Amino acid sequence: MSNKPQQDRVIGKWLIRAAIVLAFVVVLVIGVGMLLPATFQSSAMIAVTDVTPQQFWALISDPQRCHLSSDPSCVVIPLPDVDGMPAWQEQIRGALIDVRVIEQTPGQRIVWDLADRSGPLSTRWTLTVQTTATGSTMVSIEEAGAVASGSWDTGVYRFLMFAVGGWGPEDYLKRLQVAASSR
Repeated sequence: MSNKPQQDRVIGKWLIRAAIVLAFVVVLVIGVGMLLPATFQSSAMIAVTDVTPQQFWALISDPQRCHLSSDPSCVVIPLPDVDGMPAWQEQIRGALIDVRVIEQTPGQRIVWDLADRSGPLSTRWTLTVQTTATGSTMVSIEEAGAVASGSWDTGVYRFLMFAVGGWGPEDYLKRLQVAASSR
């Protein structure tokens, strides 16, 4: 006599339990996320000796060479200037990120507004390039962002921004350093 029906029932019970636990985790993430603040801030900084401020600035000011995403399939689409400043869109795995320069002092400072068209996330990055007293180049990013209310995924976005500390300025600086050093 086979135990197949009994085994199927045991597997079925475990699958139902796993589905309940997964649903609980999703509801918990959304619930906790909804309780988190709508705004977030983060910052990152790197200092290197083998790259000049001009080399960093050349990368920062050219989104085709060093776009925001580390995804090699990212597509950068130039948009018409906004108030005389450059704007573009990055297509990253189905997400559309609008980026526009809102302020810049060439060679020193640039401020970007970033908005995720597919989600409730928007942020502002302020990038500063400086030469230190020791002659190394320092690049920093200050990020101030917000997750708007009004959609089911607001809690997920807020939870992720809290958990990972922003939209990724630290990762962007690491990629920027590698790109500048490999020139």
